[in-house]
Amino acid sequence: MLLGAILRAGIQTAPNFFHRSVSCSRASIELLERLAQPIRHRTATLTAKNRGTATSKTMAAQTQSLARVDALLKELWVLRDAFFAADPQVKAAVVETKIREILELIPQGTAKARAAYLRGRALDAGDAYSAEANTSLEKAVKLAPDLVEAWAALGHCLWKKPDLRAAKDCYERSVEKRPTPEALRGLSVLSRRHDPSKATPEQDQQQHDTSILHARAACKLDSEDGESWYTLGNAHIRR
Repeated sequence: MLLGAILRAGIQTAPNFFHRSVSCSRASIELLERLAQPIRHRTATLTAKNRGTATSKTMAAQTQSLARVDALLKELWVLRDAFFAADPQVKAAVVETKIREILELIPQGTAKARAAYLRGRALDAGDAYSAEANTSLEKAVKLAPDLVEAWAALGHCLWKKPDLRAAKDCYERSVEKRPTPEALRGLSVLSRRHDPSKATPEQDQQQHDTSILHARAACKLDSEDGESWYTLGNAHIRR
């Protein structure tokens, strides 16, 4: 009888004990959830911060790489225009090596228009016309019509093709968007590239006057640019 009473009491008490246990478990879970929220928030914040730091480092590295490419590109064109070797093949080899170096250093992720310009400008440094440079520069101006450097570079490339009409058009587009010494020098020289036998004396004079105006404008933009002064001198001599 005593055992039966104990069993009956246990059966009656068990649901209440189970209910209290469940309630306790739920309270514990809710407490743990509240404690975990700040941790989750801090973890998410740290993850976002680390991701932002990694992105910033990547962008900084890319900026440095592009600056390096720009510097090498300037060196390449100084080498092309100012270096004279007894053996032309020696110079050609040096220029080609510098071109390949630049092409390999253009960083991944560079804006497509910028990358196409850098590639085309480098490839155009050879003495001969480069169809590959032409294609890259046309891609650059198509993707970024306001990239004045690309228009001027395309004008130089087409000049060697030779397609003087298209070259002049590219220089004019470049100057319309923002005058640069390079584009103005190109226009100055191309303004003198006409057949005098097919022009009246007045037209011939007008072409030479236009050539001088472009050269003067180039000198005004950068009075330290010797190439612009050289172009202006030639414009006066050939007047």
